[in-house]
Amino acid sequence: MEYNNYHYEDKKKVIVEDKAPKNGNSLSVISLVFGVVSFVVCWAVVFPVIIGIIGLVTGIISLVQGREGHKMAMGGVITSSIGLVCGIIVTLMFVLLSLF
Repeated sequence: MEYNNYHYEDKKKVIVEDKAPKNGNSLSVISLVFGVVSFVVCWAVVFPVIIGIIGLVTGIISLVQGREGHKMAMGGVITSSIGLVCGIIVTLMFVLLSLF
């Protein structure tokens, strides 16, 4: 485009958007399932600690990514935390009682 012997170019803005799908709630479901399992089997020695950590990590990842199912992810984080704490207490009691 020319105007009074000056050449002007139309500048176009490039907008980059994140097009990753945010509608998957599989991490939320995994977190909730692992949280409930760790809470139910909190009487076991080491198993609820491992399962609780997995549920806690997947729930936090789902919440940080902002995916759908954030209520399930929050429930998974809560139940995983409770199962993890109970599992740690039971494991410590088992270790301490086996020493005496």
